[in-house]
Amino acid sequence: MQRNVIFSDSKSALDAVQDMGRTHRNHIVYYVKQAYHDVVRNGKEWVPAHSGIPGNESADLIAKQATTDGYSPEFRVPYEDLLIESKRQAYAQFEEYMKTVSSTKGKKYFNQYHITSRKPWFHKTSFNREEIVLINRLRSDHINLNESLHRVNIVNSPAYPCGDSSQTINHIIFHCEKHYSNVKSLPDYVASKFPNSPQDLSPALSSPTPKLCRLLLAFMKANDLFF
Repeated sequence: MQRNVIFSDSKSALDAVQDMGRTHRNHIVYYVKQAYHDVVRNGKEWVPAHSGIPGNESADLIAKQATTDGYSPEFRVPYEDLLIESKRQAYAQFEEYMKTVSSTKGKKYFNQYHITSRKPWFHKTSFNREEIVLINRLRSDHINLNESLHRVNIVNSPAYPCGDSSQTINHIIFHCEKHYSNVKSLPDYVASKFPNSPQDLSPALSSPTPKLCRLLLAFMKANDLFF
């Protein structure tokens, strides 16, 4: 038999075919393995996608066209492929649902903090649990302050003893004389990192830095506002 070389831009597929000891749930792998026995001694090469090789580029283009225009052979589709597609569609539907709901509820949170990633905002960060909890509470505006507590009927008034009509996180950090003397490093840091909104904490919470988390947590604990 003449020499045959398998060119593929799917390294995982080549690895699956070459692995003789592992059990695969994808039945197509076994069909390929049967054919693989005929050419295993004649060589195989992996070609990274879009490597500039004309033949590979043409094959890649034809393969993509076949997904929409090609003939659909009668064979069983691996359930893994269907699972991937069902997850993709479910996530797309969830995104549409979130957009619809956010038009009437949680609009501020959605506009400022919503991300399309399936990972949480703290994925691959070094934040501890207290810091993550605090940022989530600040983002959702569900914190131990009168303005927030008044909305859920826990306290009778949103006002603060200092005389301000509403005890908010921005007030106690940037404006309240009762706290300003021992919190100056926090507003100074926010102003230096976000000069366009030096007296608004919301933009800083979109991508909180480790230092911001430490300063916020220390401030909230020092004033008995975090528990």
